[in-house]
Amino acid sequence: MKKYMITLALLTLGMSANAQWISGLDEIEMQGHWVVTSVNGGFPEFNSDYHPQYPTAIDFNNRNYTYVWFTDYNGNETSERFAGYFVGGTATGRYTLHLLSRKEYNSDYTGLSFANFWIKQFDSQNMTISDYDGNSYIKLQKVDAASVRSVATDTTANSKAYGLNGVELPTPETAKGIVIQNGKKTVRK
Repeated sequence: MKKYMITLALLTLGMSANAQWISGLDEIEMQGHWVVTSVNGGFPEFNSDYHPQYPTAIDFNNRNYTYVWFTDYNGNETSERFAGYFVGGTATGRYTLHLLSRKEYNSDYTGLSFANFWIKQFDSQNMTISDYDGNSYIKLQKVDAASVRSVATDTTANSKAYGLNGVELPTPETAKGIVIQNGKKTVRK
């Protein structure tokens, strides 16, 4: 009987591990700005008179609003605000993404409005979400500081000079002691 129970437990663990579509999902790594790279199908969760149902980006924010961005019919950027998001698991072992209510709760809970998706693929830089039927999907790529290619800098030198106390020196050329100018410290005697 003991061997039977151990075998059953190992089989159960093995089946539940294989049931996951993705592994290593980290809800914290989802935070940030994700740009939509491709869309297939329709998403009635985002139907609006003001914009198409295809988002252009999603901002996942912890303890703050989550925004789904769109380009409206006039080419202007617009967004829908959600109260937040959470990731859940189900009995099938699939991860679900829930964008939380956009409306207020009322006594009979008819004011709730959620957008729910399967998370089909996730790593720290790429994610694919789909509707529950699996017929429509949105592919997203995370935009973070590591993806910034270049930053424009001001090439004109700042001739102002400061002392160690942070006070601007009125005559930087003749100042004595430690002088901070153009981001560099120099000692003048």
